[in-house]
Amino acid sequence: MSKASFLHASLQPPHQMFVNSLYLPIILIFVNYIHRLDGIPMSLMLKLYLVLALTVVGLSQPGGYVAGQNAIGSGMENCVELVRNRLYMYWTLESDQSGNQIADIVLEGRLPDGATENYYLSYGYSKEGARGSEMTGGTAILGGLVNGECFGYDYYLQTILECDYSLGFGSCPTYVSNGKNDGTTMVEMVACEKKGNVLAVRMRKPLGVDIDGLPGTAWPADDSRYAMYAMGRVGAGSSIAQPDALLHTVETPQRPGLKLALDQPQTECLASSPLGLVVTDAAASPPPADAVVPPSPVSVVEAPPSVLPVDTFDGEAERDDDDDDRSEAEGEADHDDDDHDHDDDDGEASAVVQQAAADAAKVSMIPLKCVMTINGEQMNFQTCTDVTTVGSNFNIAWNLTMDPNDPGVTIMTMGMNASINNQYVSVGFPSKKNSMVDAAAMILSSTSTIGTSLKQYYMTGYDESDVDISSEGANVLDIVPPFGPENDGMVSGLFTVSLPYSFSSVQSAMQGQRRRRLFQTSASPLSAYNLIFAAGDVRSDGSLKEHYDDGAGDVNLAIALVSDGFSISNDITVVQNEGAKVAHQVLSAIGWGILVPLGVIGARAKNQLQAPKWYNAHRYIMAFGYLLGLVGFGLGFAINKSWDTLYTVHRDLGVTITVLATVQVLALLWKPKPGTTLRKIWGPYHMWVGRCTTLLALANIYYGMFGMGEENVDTWAWAVYSACLALIVILGLVSEYREFLLRKEQALATQSKTMEEGQFKTAPPLDGIKDEKDPGSSGSSMDGVSP
Repeated sequence: MSKASFLHASLQPPHQMFVNSLYLPIILIFVNYIHRLDGIPMSLMLKLYLVLALTVVGLSQPGGYVAGQNAIGSGMENCVELVRNRLYMYWTLESDQSGNQIADIVLEGRLPDGATENYYLSYGYSKEGARGSEMTGGTAILGGLVNGECFGYDYYLQTILECDYSLGFGSCPTYVSNGKNDGTTMVEMVACEKKGNVLAVRMRKPLGVDIDGLPGTAWPADDSRYAMYAMGRVGAGSSIAQPDALLHTVETPQRPGLKLALDQPQTECLASSPLGLVVTDAAASPPPADAVVPPSPVSVVEAPPSVLPVDTFDGEAERDDDDDDRSEAEGEADHDDDDHDHDDDDGEASAVVQQAAADAAKVSMIPLKCVMTINGEQMNFQTCTDVTTVGSNFNIAWNLTMDPNDPGVTIMTMGMNASINNQYVSVGFPSKKNSMVDAAAMILSSTSTIGTSLKQYYMTGYDESDVDISSEGANVLDIVPPFGPENDGMVSGLFTVSLPYSFSSVQSAMQGQRRRRLFQTSASPLSAYNLIFAAGDVRSDGSLKEHYDDGAGDVNLAIALVSDGFSISNDITVVQNEGAKVAHQVLSAIGWGILVPLGVIGARAKNQLQAPKWYNAHRYIMAFGYLLGLVGFGLGFAINKSWDTLYTVHRDLGVTITVLATVQVLALLWKPKPGTTLRKIWGPYHMWVGRCTTLLALANIYYGMFGMGEENVDTWAWAVYSACLALIVILGLVSEYREFLLRKEQALATQSKTMEEGQFKTAPPLDGIKDEKDPGSSGSSMDGVSP
């Protein structure tokens, strides 16, 4: 267990500290001798003794311990390159006294520059059931520097927001997320060391054990869950106890995701020291020259070939100088350390082939350096992202610069490329969120008859006739003619647009004030800039057909200023069908939320509506409500045109409700005959399943109104529905009261009738005289009386 108060000091190993402590008596004798000899004040001698004692025992200055040379990497049995030439992870698995597995992990990363004193490295796992390397809901170990001092914690990634310690919300240390606030996490901070622009952090983490108060957060030893990594800056104003890990600048590509098994040997970089700081035991004692080293089976998910060239990271200078030295024909991935150069041509050719194979196997783990071929020349970009939901191999990359003539605007140069053949892709700048109406768009197209083009359009509606070439809607300053198609069908284009936001404010927001807090807006409008995307076919005359793919999302354009030339993830999703969304809301609310509850009331009104009126009312109202709800259920999937959704709870509840309601309808077809044993079972079953289905439907309707974030309905909508539901509840209560009174009246009437029937059977004759016949007559006592 690590405490924040101890994280700033990097301890030597316990056995080394014990050996060093034996020198303390000698130091005490030495200090006392100097005091007696020179008459130096005792207070100064005590200070000298403490300094010498702490230095010898092992409480070293921030920057790490060195138990022998390169101790931070000693004992590591595995190594994997997470980001080529920038982030590495070393680890070994151990067992504690209870038999639990412990992962001893070293993260080694290259910092932006040697002066960086606030930076973090992290590695973790996505939540169970994630479909890729997803941050939200996952856990990670995160360690690094705050103003040059070391820290390391377990983090629970509740959201993508940075941690708000006052609210306990965001991506926070687990002692904040579980509400304990005691500074204690399951991670043991062992050491950290910084040398030049390279940082290494060593931490120990138990495997297979949930974090206290956070179920489902146990790390696996196998590859049953997606792994993730990240690098980024730490707020300079934060502290060791509360490090402010800012938005990462390097992260795992979310799709297809990273799979890494800690219990499988990974030795691809174990015998080398790629960044020069961590030297493992294997690297310190290299194998003989004739030894055969088997390949390491890196367990990763294969990714499709990227349209953005994979390049190495070697600081700012490499971006300008190394492109000319790279051989495109060989596709060689060039590392910045000259020690890795080969001595002869045959060895170099072999190494190129091996490196290419290794790169292909690891491509899913590598954030891509943002390079595009524009007008026949390679161009570097500050950052880039892929638009996976639209078109084929659609990517955008951009640079942000200052306009020297107008400090109130930011100049964005954006490159876009995609695999298009008689097709087009577009990037749009909407005036209304996620809407193509009154939006400007840059459309890149390619046809076999006319060729390629990149033009600015303006859209006034949804029809083809509403899309026209126009300079309206966006201040586009320049358009570079498209390049391509290349051999792989890729076409690239470049345009420059002026954005009405001060560059200095965007820059300061990202570099100094990028903390995003709950209930606060983003630091800069460019931190969540809404863009729309589309892809469609092009006719032979160059005219555009209606798009077959579309998407929209808030893209962090401002991160280009701090992303170091690497790709970022995005939240671009398929544009919702607004018509289907409104119809889904209305039909579901009427069907499940109004008619079905009225049908339940009808079934309870047996005494108010004489048979078969109550039965028909129940049957017809329920059937109509079921049909409307079924249509609304289908329209729910038409909103995103997919089974996949961000709102899985709402979807799964809808599926459950529809299945139960269908079972209720089918139960009427197999209703047992009255008086049978099955009928006695069927009655309560039908009644209680119906009640439960109705309650689930009402709960899901309100979840759809209040639990969907930005998709929540307007206030007037839920107010109107709630008023209708309140009237139905009142009607139900009145109906139940009337039913109670009628049942009570019927019970009294039945009791009175029963009593009357009993009295008639036991009462004497009305005249009260015993009916005795005259002995001499055969009739009544009145028969022998003459008038």
